[in-house]
Amino acid sequence: MSFPQNPSSSPEIAQNVLDVLNRGVIASLVTVIRAPQYVGRKLLVEETGATSGSLGNELLDHFATGFSGSFLSTRVEAAVHKLSKIGAIESGWDDAELLFERIEPEPKVVICGAGHVGAALAQIAGVAGYKTILIDDRENFLTRERFPDTSVQLVAASNWETAVASAVGSGRGVSVAVGAVILIRARRKLAEDSAELLVEVVRWLRAPIPSLQLRRSELPRQ
Repeated sequence: MSFPQNPSSSPEIAQNVLDVLNRGVIASLVTVIRAPQYVGRKLLVEETGATSGSLGNELLDHFATGFSGSFLSTRVEAAVHKLSKIGAIESGWDDAELLFERIEPEPKVVICGAGHVGAALAQIAGVAGYKTILIDDRENFLTRERFPDTSVQLVAASNWETAVASAVGSGRGVSVAVGAVILIRARRKLAEDSAELLVEVVRWLRAPIPSLQLRRSELPRQ
């Protein structure tokens, strides 16, 4: 059995990793780190099984793709596996090794309401390493004097539904904190069912979001 060279493009792989992150998809990046040949070749395997790049041979790609699901289920960030334990290979490849790396978007919390509770949540979330988006329809609440941490994204909402839907995106790895005061203000300011609409906005997105958590005043827990 031969392994004809079929190089994968590093710039292409890098761009595909960015695309995966932007789409909120989980994937594994597989790299040949020890082998008679193809060291450094990369294959990106999405959780759906879609792939980009190549380890240099269709059989190697097949083994890596098939094993990626098992790797992602462990939730570890990275692991090295001998190729001999993944699939049958020819003589001389017994010690070949593949590095599997987990690729997933950073956790994000969308906070509706920049009052005392929302402000405290935003500060805690930033320190905890979450990408934080703070939304309010009161622009005077969303100032850098109140929130000097520039990693906290401040969004002045002219329309709550649009603002929340845009911030939530695909919903993968996202938690939404909705303050009770905001629900009361929305009910008074907009239509009778606007409070329910504000909460339900995360449910009428493009697809179901089973991983989405709705909280009024707590951060997501790992």
